[in-house]
Amino acid sequence: MKRFTKRFFLSGTSVCRGDSGGGMYILAGDHWELRGITSFSGLSETGTCDVKKYVVFTNVAFYYEWIKQKTGGTAVVIPKRISEAKCREYSRFAAKRQNGVCYNSRSPHTVAIIDLNQRHISSGSIISERFVLTKAPSLFDIFVSDVVWDDLWVRLGNQPDKKVIREISHPDYDPETLRHHIMLLEMDSPLAFSNRLVPVCLANLGTENLYDTLLLNGYSGQSANTNEFYESVENRVISNEKCNETVKLAHAKYTVNEEELCAMDRYEGFFFWGGIVGGPLQMVNTRSCMFTQVGVTKFLIPHNMNREVTKTVRFTNVYSRVTAYLDWIEAEVWGNETLPVDSELADNGGEAPTIVDNDVEGDQEDATAARLRGSTTSGDIIHFPKD
Repeated sequence: MKRFTKRFFLSGTSVCRGDSGGGMYILAGDHWELRGITSFSGLSETGTCDVKKYVVFTNVAFYYEWIKQKTGGTAVVIPKRISEAKCREYSRFAAKRQNGVCYNSRSPHTVAIIDLNQRHISSGSIISERFVLTKAPSLFDIFVSDVVWDDLWVRLGNQPDKKVIREISHPDYDPETLRHHIMLLEMDSPLAFSNRLVPVCLANLGTENLYDTLLLNGYSGQSANTNEFYESVENRVISNEKCNETVKLAHAKYTVNEEELCAMDRYEGFFFWGGIVGGPLQMVNTRSCMFTQVGVTKFLIPHNMNREVTKTVRFTNVYSRVTAYLDWIEAEVWGNETLPVDSELADNGGEAPTIVDNDVEGDQEDATAARLRGSTTSGDIIHFPKD
């Protein structure tokens, strides 16, 4: 797909008579978003329609403000869960630079869990002002066996380390069988969100899309005292049946169940995977600049098991599936909160505003103000990938 003009874009597939005015849609979780309206297409040498020719669509995003003005408001998708409503609330911080790149494009919500001695224990993800989602303790000892669990800290990229004051393992967590291997960490003080730090959203049965491009990231390293940021988009979800064929080679008594999901990952070069446990597997929306977590890294199985530092092409990764634990997460994190009323849910169509690069202290105010003004720049809204 290519940009034709600000008002139109091209697709490599065509239409025929009767299709003019029809829509081109994007699946966004549990609903469809209208992206283009069929305008005209290429014709054959005889002047008839040719389905092998191009088709031109009207760029709906260009006319968003006009549509909103004529229809008298914004069509709102009402969140069905508190986590979905919080995601909508947090999206007000998201914004793009003038070049179209999201301020939070390097997923700063992915954090490192460290101990009192500055040793890297695992990875995690920020899901609210006070909570980090990660793995339960027994697999944290990849590097360190003498972890003092009362002295854990959350290390962020652009804010001071936060002390963990409470560790909440899932009530059915079993360290022997590794079932329900998921945990929440509560920090001692709330985080200050900005367009450079936006929490990750949590997938539910309506918004989870495992066929999307999935991003895995976290902090790896060859020892407890070194960590490097790891990021991979080479993640393809596979069936649990296929996954178990590989899992049983490493864990003979373990069987992946419906509360987990598996993905194949590819990496070329030397890579130490230990510290990535607890990190997020997530969907990425470059329009809204929001990430949605579908899994919590449980363990990774390199396909050449005999080397500590692996030089391999493929991994089979097992994740705790966020949708399976969403009721528990919501109860612990937002248990006393209720869904907002409809009037509080209006957004600007899922598009992050473009704002001028400012100091960090002004990011929150500028992004929120831009959203309240409904400011979107025509022609800068969508950036299509090159062929």
